[in-house]
Amino acid sequence: MAAGLPVVSTAIKDVVRPYGEMGLVEIASTPEDLVGKAETLLNRPREAWLRSVDSHLAKTSWDLTWAAMKAEIEHAMAPTASRVLSTEHAHGEAHV
Repeated sequence: MAAGLPVVSTAIKDVVRPYGEMGLVEIASTPEDLVGKAETLLNRPREAWLRSVDSHLAKTSWDLTWAAMKAEIEHAMAPTASRVLSTEHAHGEAHV
């Protein structure tokens, strides 16, 4: 997609949602289905599809994905870190 070329994928969960659901990627379930979808894509005008792809990809990036993942990890770890620090403080332990 990033190269501006249509894509046919198997039903990988992270591809089906959102790309398949948005009509940005065709999802094939059998070898025959893959061939049929590929033939359809070869004959489909690309301009409107490419505008949709570009619009969606402009809202995403590896940097944005990493920032969101990092925030989730930090959020998930925060309560654990707080408990460890509280326990160490209560027992007079210090880690340097």
